Amino acid sequence: VYGSGKFGACDWDKVIKQHPDLASPFASEMLVCYLLRQFSIDQLHHLVHQEAYPDAVDMNVDVQRYLGIGNSTGLGMAPWLVNHPQITAQWVLQRETAFARVLSMPATAPKISQLQELMARACQHVHEVSTFDAWQANNNRMLLADLENLNDWFNNTATEVQDWQQIHAWAERHYSLEAQELLINLMLELYPDIVDSFAQGMAIAESLQYDPTESAQRLAEAIKHTYDWVFDYNFNDAEQMATFWYYSQNKVEPRLGKVGVDAGAELQMFLGIAKAVQDCHADLHTLLDADKDATVADFLLQYPSHQGIVARIATMSKTTYGEIRANLLEESVLPMHLLRAKLAFFGVSKFDPKSALWVRNTMFQGAPLVSEINTNGFDDWSFPVAPDLAYTPEAASG
Repeated sequence: VYGSGKFGACDWDKVIKQHPDLASPFASEMLVCYLLRQFSIDQLHHLVHQEAYPDAVDMNVDVQRYLGIGNSTGLGMAPWLVNHPQITAQWVLQRETAFARVLSMPATAPKISQLQELMARACQHVHEVSTFDAWQANNNRMLLADLENLNDWFNNTATEVQDWQQIHAWAERHYSLEAQELLINLMLELYPDIVDSFAQGMAIAESLQYDPTESAQRLAEAIKHTYDWVFDYNFNDAEQMATFWYYSQNKVEPRLGKVGVDAGAELQMFLGIAKAVQDCHADLHTLLDADKDATVADFLLQYPSHQGIVARIATMSKTTYGEIRANLLEESVLPMHLLRAKLAFFGVSKFDPKSALWVRNTMFQGAPLVSEINTNGFDDWSFPVAPDLAYTPEAASG
């Protein structure tokens, strides 16, 4: 899912030209996951209806709907975010713009009541998450406590709440990051008529470009204003350069290596954005000290190895989002956070970290079945909970 054209699959350019319905990033991959879910259910019914079990009943529809696709996501997702900064920026921009629209809406009593209903369901959903990871389990406990406190706050102040900005500001001051993000998602769920259209704008034509006639001084200023975070790292410290990323020869999948321990450092992929920007900045000032009127072309003639990072800086400095503000080369790098960030855009839930390098999760749990698509009643299936299948004689006979 992190590389079209891999092992004979269609290149992305061919997909967007010949299959416009799948021309949004990961649309085809998510469609396949959804269809595999339905196929698994259909295959199960087919098997049990064979001669050995001619009178077998179909699985309860609520259970069918509750089944999701189990997924394990490893390092393959992480480099994708770095290598596609413009798409990453577009995804975040769409979400933030949708949220800004929601914040501008009045927080009416019916909407607050609906939000509390969603919160109750989300709490039950989190209660049903199973993880042996201590860090995630603690986050889940904090999340549940925060949601309970937030619900109490609503009950005590609902009549005083005027808009969603007030609610969002309260959450930012008092609750964990997990609770803040979940609250944002719930608020988005309240306004499908506003936010759904943003899903159609997740694709963007990618092209990292620079203007060779632009002044080198202006490029240096772009680094200062947009990439100021890179100077938080001291790359003379060996711990900040202890990790390298490479592709395995057999599966062509990303792997992590330790500098000075593992072989293959000379084959590492380019993910050290912070280091590259720092190096570019240092050489820029060397040039500008000698010629304050130098252009980007002058700079690249003297330092051609910086061409790639210059194009990235020139392009991404015009955007608000897109760059992952972290050093992915440091010894303590945690790719798991990158994996979760990307998966969240797919509507994935029930994160269960198995290490710092991979995470289990669930896709399409609660989603309508194929036969239910385009029918009424299935616009609200976020944060699904286990169906109540308590046995009663009436239910058995009905």
